[in-house]
Amino acid sequence: MKILDFFYEEELDFKNAIERKQEINSKNLIIKGARHSGKRSLLLSYLKNFDKKEILFLNFKDLRFKEDSLLFLDDFLKNKIIKIIIFYGVNENFTFNFSNLIDSYQIIICTEFASVKIDFFEEIWLDFLDFEEFLSLSKKNPQLGTYFQIGRCLKNEQNGFLNDYLSNSFSNLELEILKYVALNLGLEFSINELYTRLKKNMKLSKDSIYKAVSELENRYILHFVKHSDKALKKVYFSDFAFKNALCLQKDFKKLFANAILCELFKFKEEIFYNKHFDFVLKDKKIAFIAADFFDVDLLVLKAKKLVYKALELGIFHIIFISLSNETIFYEEGVKVEVLPFENWALSL
Repeated sequence: MKILDFFYEEELDFKNAIERKQEINSKNLIIKGARHSGKRSLLLSYLKNFDKKEILFLNFKDLRFKEDSLLFLDDFLKNKIIKIIIFYGVNENFTFNFSNLIDSYQIIICTEFASVKIDFFEEIWLDFLDFEEFLSLSKKNPQLGTYFQIGRCLKNEQNGFLNDYLSNSFSNLELEILKYVALNLGLEFSINELYTRLKKNMKLSKDSIYKAVSELENRYILHFVKHSDKALKKVYFSDFAFKNALCLQKDFKKLFANAILCELFKFKEEIFYNKHFDFVLKDKKIAFIAADFFDVDLLVLKAKKLVYKALELGIFHIIFISLSNETIFYEEGVKVEVLPFENWALSL
């Protein structure tokens, strides 16, 4: 029980506690999200409401923590005023019988793996910062241009952080896959094509690629958008800053589309695409098109050509996301808007 005692007595550092739009309001909860998405910061912001002696914070990422110490947890909790137990940084193979605890304690589990499932626990997904959160929390000239340079993680503001993180957090195969995605961001994804490219320089199998891609998705690194009608999908990053960190080839339109997708995550519903629209929210009957540097008159002409296709697909609202242009009109009952990214993102 010495390990449990150590973590119970360890002081928590609340200076990095940051309030997010996402809130903790469930008794027994799993917080999921990519590494560095802010899970610990969200937790600390919540834990400020408790007395120190009411908290047991078990940090699975701390090399001094040993999972077999949990065998003594029931005995350790006796005669203590603990109200909340944190299981921070559990891996995808984590298993534990919570039946003796869930009625008496609030339990919060933190993980970067989407596959972690535990009966009777609610789940929330903590995404990286959206644009509005970035503006309120960034310490480096918070504005749109900076956002596109830095991305959605505050740690990216530190010189060299993203390069070090990528170098130290992924296998050689995973890094090659990420580099491939950076070059093919927003394009239709093919395991066969990826395999053909990588086998020229690496010894690997298709199974190893399938497994690696699945793991990157499981860790909230890659995000796939499905075609609305066909068995196709496009690939994006959960933090668009990965693109320029992994390749020298600049393509702002692709990065811009990825940034739009990241804002759409807030709707918490599946996103689709087709040959006419970059992103479609079927339930809301809205379609989005990335139109960074397009002239507004050209966008109006394009929109008028797309209206009938939108009606065929049951879409009644088309939004072109631009950098500065803005207009609104109706065509055949379809609402068409051209909105600057900044205005649109802050309105969500």
